[in-house]
Amino acid sequence: MNSKRPLFPVRKRPNRISGAVRKPTATASPPPPREPPRRLPSWLARVPRVPDRRGLLIAGAGLTLVGVLLFWFGRQPDTPAPPVMATKAETPAWQGCLHAVSDGTFYPDLLPVPAGEYRLHANAQELKPFLAPHGLSKIQIKEPFLIEKQEVTLKAFRRYVAAVEKMPAGADRDRLKSHIGLHWNKDESETTPVKGVSWEGAWDYADWLGRQTGCAYGLPTREQWGAAALLLDGARESSSKTGILSGEFLKRLLWGVREWSSTPCAGGYYLVGEDDFVPLPEVRSATCMPAMLSVAGFRVALQATTASEPKSGRATPAAPKP
Repeated sequence: MNSKRPLFPVRKRPNRISGAVRKPTATASPPPPREPPRRLPSWLARVPRVPDRRGLLIAGAGLTLVGVLLFWFGRQPDTPAPPVMATKAETPAWQGCLHAVSDGTFYPDLLPVPAGEYRLHANAQELKPFLAPHGLSKIQIKEPFLIEKQEVTLKAFRRYVAAVEKMPAGADRDRLKSHIGLHWNKDESETTPVKGVSWEGAWDYADWLGRQTGCAYGLPTREQWGAAALLLDGARESSSKTGILSGEFLKRLLWGVREWSSTPCAGGYYLVGEDDFVPLPEVRSATCMPAMLSVAGFRVALQATTASEPKSGRATPAAPKP
């Protein structure tokens, strides 16, 4: 065994002085890009390679998180749905205005009059003196309405006068009292139609009644009054006809007292109907009277399409003043 031979071979190093550079050792070259299968079209080889799957997952998770945050902070607060109110389609809104109630509030007895065309037939000779002078031989009613079956009575009007007397002193109370006047207070039965009321006093009563009941009462027009008469006359003919003006409601509409209407005329408003003491042959003309004169009675009317449910206590004003 040669003792001069080193145990480990001496590692050769580059000459630092001469600047000789050690030759780089051969390294493995990167693998060539994977070629698409030959069966695919040539244009598919130019499609860029899909990135790493882990990057796609991270990017997708980030976008999902951003979308959730935007939705959470940008959403509107939840608003509860309005409660479903029970409606009574079969009951008109004005149905409650047809009857009196037990709390003492007075509701007039009303007659519903449907919309439509009403004609004065040749055989309705009893109605002709009342309707023909007003040009009411043919009436077109566009909206249904309700009309009081009888005139406002002394009892009902006294309730209104008592309410005015209880008002605090002031201009409103003085104005209403001046419209009431002094000619209405007769020593007669409480069921007798009130007489000697001005148009202004009649309208004030309808407005007061509307505030008490919540029903938008007003005075009937000439056309509404005439349509109610034709409606009642037709119902009378279809049932039985035993004599002149045999229908009780029709009698109260045509006779009793002359009544104020809401149809204006030159300097006032038209009167409809006649007093009991006027003979039928003398019912020949349409009468126009100034609103301030206390010369007639009246009844109230109600528009069926605009009437609201009755209310207890005071309510909104009645129908607008013409």
